[in-house]
Amino acid sequence: MKVTLLTTASAALVAHTACETDANEIDTSGGTPISVMTCIFSPTDTIRVHIASSVAYDSHQKEAAVDDAYVTMSVNDEPLWTTHITNGQTDAAFPPQKLTTDDKVTISAEIGDNGKMVRGSALVMSRVPIERVDTITSDDKETLHISLSMRDPQETTDYYQITVHRLAYQDGIATDTVIKCKYKSNVFSDLTGDMTSAAPIGLFVDERLPVRGGGLNTLHLSAPWADIKKPLKEDGADSTVISVRLLHLSDDFYNFMNTRQQSQNFLLLPVFGTSAVTSNTDGGYGIVACEVYDEKRFTLTTY
Repeated sequence: MKVTLLTTASAALVAHTACETDANEIDTSGGTPISVMTCIFSPTDTIRVHIASSVAYDSHQKEAAVDDAYVTMSVNDEPLWTTHITNGQTDAAFPPQKLTTDDKVTISAEIGDNGKMVRGSALVMSRVPIERVDTITSDDKETLHISLSMRDPQETTDYYQITVHRLAYQDGIATDTVIKCKYKSNVFSDLTGDMTSAAPIGLFVDERLPVRGGGLNTLHLSAPWADIKKPLKEDGADSTVISVRLLHLSDDFYNFMNTRQQSQNFLLLPVFGTSAVTSNTDGGYGIVACEVYDEKRFTLTTY
């Protein structure tokens, strides 16, 4: 996804501030450091991997470096690249791949002298096109109302996210900022009807889409104009573009983001409840996922 809601290991480490986890029955309550691997990539960009170790709840650090590790990337079970992370480092990178729908990317890390292995896999999802995006400004000129139309394949259960981004360009390089939106369609609420749970980050499952003739569905959200039309001088940008994206998610990526979002309810006052953030890695914790999306862009020319 990528500001990036989840491109650092600190996102995955949310699980270790809670009292329990469902990550392959790994116990986080005993104080033993646990390896955390985060890799969220697009089908054509450099594949970046972040590997770290969990820290105690009362630690001033968000994470700790692991011992040296050998990190391998495989596509469709064929190992293609291996790189070495030396002691004290946390990041590895692999060259861009021309990945296509249903390709499987596996990231594995052999950590330390004991050869502890952490492994996770991601499936490349198909791109679901945006049929149309319409916008209208509110009467008070403070809100941009957005309508996105899409067609969902009915054969399978699909998981989606809609996000709005402000891309600020300086010398041809973009800074990608996610705009905090209000998601108004009922499809964004969770099954309990609590609009505060899933709605803040625009997640939804196609089973909640209404069945319409022709399969076309329109979803509604809104964004504050103050965030969209922030003056260029505030971030030194030459120009800005607004992007509306429709992401097609794997089920484990959806579950990771959804449970991470809901875990925020317990971060400040963990004594009042427990929360688990799901993981799709074996031998550790974290997420390996491919971010596939279609987008519509709008250029802002005046301020």
